[in-house]
Amino acid sequence: MKPASKRQLDVAGFTLPQVAASLNVCRRFLELQIKAGHLKVVRLSARCVRIRPVDLADYLERRAV
Repeated sequence: MKPASKRQLDVAGFTLPQVAASLNVCRRFLELQIKAGHLKVVRLSARCVRIRPVDLADYLERRAV
């Protein structure tokens, strides 16, 4: 088996549909949170983003009530 490249390891994360489903919110809500700067993402292209687990944990910690 071929080892993962550095680039692949850097972009490992969740897709918007995965995060939306796990948080029980719609994808549009996440897009608005990203646009407002509340949720950090890794942009692979204009339409392809990933959310790193550490960034999701930080977001959830800040939003905890």
